[in-house]
Amino acid sequence: MRPVSSDEIAWLAKLLVTLSCWLNEKLGLNHSGTTDNQGAAWSCVEVSGGTRSVNGPADTMKVVFLSVVSWLMSVIRATLKLMSYHGMKVNLRILASKKIMISLLMLVTFSVLKKAVSQS
Repeated sequence: MRPVSSDEIAWLAKLLVTLSCWLNEKLGLNHSGTTDNQGAAWSCVEVSGGTRSVNGPADTMKVVFLSVVSWLMSVIRATLKLMSYHGMKVNLRILASKKIMISLLMLVTFSVLKKAVSQS
């Protein structure tokens, strides 16, 4: 870990570096250059004969929701594979910058003030 610079919040930088290291470990991004040559592992789903069709708005919304979740998981998996292939890692330390924290604090303050004034 490089030393904390004068434009960073020290305790937040240490916390974010620790969080970044944990995320990189959990996401498998610490092993740069290692790629698995297994190819696509497609799974097959066996549909039983007694399946029912999608009827009504509740079933339709369930199918749409699960399709969106499946698509998001595919995008996340592809992103992680790309990051691992190119040796990229998660780095949250930029969020410890005083400029970013002041901007975030001002955004939250103005949002709270806007809600307080609009309710009055």
